[in-house]
Amino acid sequence: MNKVKYLTAPIFYANSTPHIGHLYTGLVCDLWKQINLVMGEDFFLSSGMDEHGQKVFQVAVNNGLNPKVHVDNISESFKKFFEKYNVRYDYWVRTTDEQHKKATQIFWNKLKENGYVYKHRYKGWYSISDESYLDVSEDYVSTSKNIVWREEECYYFKLSSFQEKLVEYYEKHPETIYPKIRYNEAMGFIKQGLKDFSISRPKERLSWGIEVPDDPDQVMYVWIDALANYLTLIGYPDQKYLNYWPATHVVGKDILKFHAIYWPALLMAADLLPPKKVVVHGWWLNGDQKVSKSLNNAIDIDGLTEVYGSDAIRYFLLSNMTLGEDANFKESLFHSTINAALSNKYGNILLRLLGIAENKNIKELKHCELDEFLNNVVNNTKNEANNFVKNISFFDQYIRSFSAAFDSLNNYISENTIWKQEGEQLNNSLYSLLYCFKVLSVLFSPILPECAKKIAKYFDVDLNFKDVSVHKNIIIKEPIVLFPRVME
Repeated sequence: MNKVKYLTAPIFYANSTPHIGHLYTGLVCDLWKQINLVMGEDFFLSSGMDEHGQKVFQVAVNNGLNPKVHVDNISESFKKFFEKYNVRYDYWVRTTDEQHKKATQIFWNKLKENGYVYKHRYKGWYSISDESYLDVSEDYVSTSKNIVWREEECYYFKLSSFQEKLVEYYEKHPETIYPKIRYNEAMGFIKQGLKDFSISRPKERLSWGIEVPDDPDQVMYVWIDALANYLTLIGYPDQKYLNYWPATHVVGKDILKFHAIYWPALLMAADLLPPKKVVVHGWWLNGDQKVSKSLNNAIDIDGLTEVYGSDAIRYFLLSNMTLGEDANFKESLFHSTINAALSNKYGNILLRLLGIAENKNIKELKHCELDEFLNNVVNNTKNEANNFVKNISFFDQYIRSFSAAFDSLNNYISENTIWKQEGEQLNNSLYSLLYCFKVLSVLFSPILPECAKKIAKYFDVDLNFKDVSVHKNIIIKEPIVLFPRVME
């Protein structure tokens, strides 16, 4: 049985509509999926909706909706949002699905069977907004909102049993958490000491969730329900899940603890392998604040998309944030980036080449041996793509190679003054340049899928490296505009 490379985006909490932070996560995942497909690798990408919990229930009630109707509406809005930006998931999980519920209960039973679940009476402070029990000082409580005192019975997971195991595992496999700063953060948290944490809530105050097996008075804590999705959607407990597991997870830095500490411990407790990799990205900021519906500081990317298209948004978000760090969204930077990289460079190269062919009355270019310099440009870019396929940590290098590749083509045009050439020399130069342009466009189709479709149609090729790299004559057609100049 062949292993399928398995990547997950988080499942998104169904208490509000999607925004730029959700989109960035989806773009990072889609980028890695699509470069794998371009290079001929088998790949599986999942995401979906985290639909249980008190906050989801409360939002539904506030809007006068049945909770299931509410999550149905939110799920549909997320799916349409991602489709708009060409983020293509292979599986869209919903935690209200019956298959997920049953498989999650089996996962729970495995934890309990192995001795890592016990019942305990909790007395202490509880955060309504975070839906979690707190170990905090009186000063913290006195200055915080939405915190109440609770005394209730619930189930706990023996996280404390995995402190040494997690340290040992991460010291042997430091590449598991990327980037390094998040690895250090996770290790620091673990070494401070891990405490057992609650994994259920009394059903009398939280009915919107998955019931604990053999105890209908308890409902699973939303994070147990959510994290289990990575297994349940690939068929767990059926053995077919082994064709995919372990997974690579892409998450925002705010949920690092759940994915780098809680989740690996839960997997070990269930006799399963920890994740292959946890890739942690930063936040998009608006005025140095995280973009969030609760802060009412959402960025109107819909308006920019209507004017400039989804590829422009994809390129800007992917190229202006170093994976793992935060970045500020500035509309002025968006305009200058699109003009410099896409209109003046990428799109203009094709117009220049087709314009030269048109002025010279060339209808068809004969295939020939590639110019050595341009052949090296293609090979270097192919190497960057292959590195990225092998390891998602090469994300930034792959993005940067976009500008480097098309700078090389622009420089070649200028330095060789090809508009002055004639005959066979001009044929060979134009063929080499247009061949390189179409191959590079396919290698970068994960960044600019709409442009890549136009290029593929123009050159009559498929969007994969094997097909696009075949040498054949190039028919010159009407010039196509990939990116109009953005008005700043």
